[in-house]
Amino acid sequence: MGRILRIEEVRFDGAAVPHVWTFPEGVTVIVGAVGSGKTSLLNLIKFGFGGDVPITAEIAQAASSVTLHVQAGSRRLQLTRAFTKQFLMVGEGDSPAQRYALKRGAKDPWLSDLLLDALGIPAVQVPQSRTGRSTRITSVSFLDVFAYCYLDQG
Repeated sequence: MGRILRIEEVRFDGAAVPHVWTFPEGVTVIVGAVGSGKTSLLNLIKFGFGGDVPITAEIAQAASSVTLHVQAGSRRLQLTRAFTKQFLMVGEGDSPAQRYALKRGAKDPWLSDLLLDALGIPAVQVPQSRTGRSTRITSVSFLDVFAYCYLDQG
């Protein structure tokens, strides 16, 4: 069964000049000249999903946060992350936004659990070592799944 994860819109919040990128259904290809902001847009998306990516000074000065409007499974979510905060606010429909942690173990619910659940992907734990020399385990997170699907320009 296929899982739907669709980024519908990326928006700067608190920007003097509104910046909104809307993505149609299907495959979206982002093209442009060197320095036109392709990598910055991709970094904003990854940041909006809770990733640890550099936000350029120009972006941080132009706006206070980024909001992603996404379809995750059958749910439509608004994920808002301020450039100076280590948590996200997640809204759904008319319900008030709820605070989510970027890492497991915080007092707030973990964003990864919400996104994996919305996508119908089970939360699993795997050994940290592929060689079997360690007994330590780790949880597969949404960002692990995202990294698997993300094509870096490298």
